[in-house]
Amino acid sequence: MDVLVVGGGMAGLGCARRLAAAGLSVAVVEARDRPGGRIHTLRPPGATLPVELGAEFIHGTPAGLLALCAEAGVDTVPAADGRWRATPEGLRPAPWYEDDLDRVLDALDAHRTPDRSFADFLAEWARAHPGRDDAVQRACGFVEGFHAADPARASERALAHEMAATEAEGGMESRRIPAGYDRLVHWLGAQLGGRGRVLLGTAARELRWAEGDVTLRTTRGDGQAGPELRARAAVITLPVAVLQAAPGEPGAVRLDPPLAEKADALGSLALGAARRVVLHFATRPWDDDALRAPGVRAHPRELGFLQAEDAAIPIWWTAAPLPAPVLVGWLGGPRAARLAGTPDAEVQAQAVETLAACLRLPVDAVRAQLRGAYTYDWCADPYARGAYSYALVGADDARERLARPVAGTLFWAGEATHSGSAGTVHGALASGERAAREVLARLRR
Repeated sequence: MDVLVVGGGMAGLGCARRLAAAGLSVAVVEARDRPGGRIHTLRPPGATLPVELGAEFIHGTPAGLLALCAEAGVDTVPAADGRWRATPEGLRPAPWYEDDLDRVLDALDAHRTPDRSFADFLAEWARAHPGRDDAVQRACGFVEGFHAADPARASERALAHEMAATEAEGGMESRRIPAGYDRLVHWLGAQLGGRGRVLLGTAARELRWAEGDVTLRTTRGDGQAGPELRARAAVITLPVAVLQAAPGEPGAVRLDPPLAEKADALGSLALGAARRVVLHFATRPWDDDALRAPGVRAHPRELGFLQAEDAAIPIWWTAAPLPAPVLVGWLGGPRAARLAGTPDAEVQAQAVETLAACLRLPVDAVRAQLRGAYTYDWCADPYARGAYSYALVGADDARERLARPVAGTLFWAGEATHSGSAGTVHGALASGERAAREVLARLRR
């Protein structure tokens, strides 16, 4: 075999597709019984839309991911941006406060020496702008929610680089895939043809390597030994926290011999926490004029995002412009980390109670309309151990260091190796295609 790809998410499948198209033989090893990695789409009976428990949005206008959608015949729609705020008086339209947020984030210094945490940056900005607690709160919430990061650990320099790249790639514009993100996953897998295969339920355990030669030992889902695979090169696409896991921990993969330079790069990155709760209703409980605050003329049917900063779940969004009776609750960063290990039923109940308080409706009235509640604890998943990565203080080059090939034999992909905009799915896809180019250049030479 020519190439082993460890991990069957977008990075791994995108890489394998390019390699197979170039005529190389490829095997993708995926520990779960489904492909997709941190894309996890459900289709419950009676649901009006697929349920996304992992990635949902296409952020910005990433050319590679949008081109893949077009090639795969997968339609996308813009996500509605009608923002409302939950107040004690009722729902009010709420501007995005872009000026406030931009004023803070534009002050990030991509070249500051020494680097510092976002929390330290924010404290200094607050001292220089007294009375702007609202802007400080929004900036902190944005870094926690959008980047899934802990402000006390996240690098100011890295965030500055990512925000500049995000703005260059379409900013905060978002699209979604009504048919389900997994349509792309399965389309990519089907493109491997006779040159590639995807081994599901096959977890990598030990990767022994020498220049031009790799051997992967695996286990099956039942704990029994899986196939031993050998190839000329390997592409490793596993999440940061899985690569950081100590030998013997669930999901851990041992490299033999180990790589000190990769351990250093991995130690400079963290995998953030995020938790989403998807609520499916019989009707749309927010479509009621009575929920509006006094004097509000806009109708809540225009609601795209609902902000409730002080609530247990601070951000909600609808499926708008699609008319589905669906609300998604979201929290990221330290608040999401504190929910790690909490039973799903408890998180779902908390979501219903939080939403009822935001809408100023009785909990029983909201619960009576509920037809399904779904969540997933990515922090407890041994093959993810979190949401997506961010760079720690002093480590704004960690992604580039992690991405560097080793001895023309070990190659690296995954969203943690993507340099540029804050990219989850599109970053993973781009990194897999970059790794494929590196493999082809080496093996052909």
